Amino acid sequence: MRSRRKFALSIALTAALASTLLLPVRPAAAQAAGTTRAICFPVEGSVSYTDTWGAPRSGGRTHQGTDLMGSKMQKLLSTVDGTVVRLSYQNTSISGNYVYIRDADGWVYVYLHMNNDRPGTDDGQASYDQVFAPGLEVGTKVAAGEFIGYLGDSGNAEDAGAHLHFELHQPSTATWGTAINPYPSVRGAWKCPTLPAGTGEGLTTAWRPFATPTSFVQRQTADFFGRAPQGTELATYTGMFDNGSQGAAVIDRVMRNPRVYDTLNPIVRMYAAWLGRRPTMAEFEVARNLAWSGVPVDKVASRMLIDSGAKSLTTEEFATQLIENATGRPITSAELDFVVALRRQGYLMSQLVVAVSEAAQFRSDTAPLVRLTVTYGTMRDRMPDDNTTAKWLGRTSADLAHAIVTSDEYRRRVS
Repeated sequence: MRSRRKFALSIALTAALASTLLLPVRPAAAQAAGTTRAICFPVEGSVSYTDTWGAPRSGGRTHQGTDLMGSKMQKLLSTVDGTVVRLSYQNTSISGNYVYIRDADGWVYVYLHMNNDRPGTDDGQASYDQVFAPGLEVGTKVAAGEFIGYLGDSGNAEDAGAHLHFELHQPSTATWGTAINPYPSVRGAWKCPTLPAGTGEGLTTAWRPFATPTSFVQRQTADFFGRAPQGTELATYTGMFDNGSQGAAVIDRVMRNPRVYDTLNPIVRMYAAWLGRRPTMAEFEVARNLAWSGVPVDKVASRMLIDSGAKSLTTEEFATQLIENATGRPITSAELDFVVALRRQGYLMSQLVVAVSEAAQFRSDTAPLVRLTVTYGTMRDRMPDDNTTAKWLGRTSADLAHAIVTSDEYRRRVS
């Protein structure tokens, strides 16, 4: 660009500017500890249920779960990644056939009244594989959404209609701890795709929450590149898993691809230079789609300027906003005269914004914010809030990617 040699402003990005880039976005509501869990819905297909926690039951008992009313032989799904810690077949107690699953945090998820009848009958003679998924036993590892068995009416549910009695127990040194009301967790559960039995035993942690390395890579290229893998990309990125890499390392490699480096990163720098902040998610998506479609960076900048009302500004107002937002200090008279002169020579606003945002010092000083914004915004599909920014600014994209890809929110997004 012909303006780059002449446009040599000395830009010293200060700590004051860094603080202006922290948008006052309301933090996402934190999950209330001890009241809800982020889980997959435990039944495939349609069921009905209400909050009956604490309702009276026979023998002076109170109801300690949520009853999901459905039909016999509906598939039951693991709500979490976990391990089967208790299982009963042909049980004659009020619980009937059942499974207990413990997750990595120690929470236990209980499935009571599983099927006990041969299909089309009410004979109580169900074979093992008409109750449980093939091979399911104590010690089996299961994945969220994995098929674990069938809904039924065993135990004291024979006269109550086929349903899953679902319980949620707090962590404990015993097999299971104190039961809490599972209704809020069930209400907030997301519909996970049904995974075949044995999925949890076959998955490695390298590419979770995806079933295969290929599906992991395809999702990352779709999110970061806006397209499917091309050429050797699929083989290169999936091959990293064979070399012992984890998902975070693959994402870090993706982040260094020119498709990201030359399209997404400049967007964040332009917003920082012109508006003194990062783009909103909506702004980022518009600019990203333009860049992915092959629109040059100065044309993307032009769209940003139009949307922000820059065309109504005088040359002096434009120069002042650009330099003050980029430097975090008042514009000098020399800088003002220089920008005004460039505009009179025919330089476009978009060219000047790009020149400032791509200056070596500005690129260096905004690199941590750019890395955080692109990684977080692309993977979360929302921008980081103040607390997240304070926590992650300056840390590597691999560290951030690991935290995101192992989170419940990310699993919900990609499921």
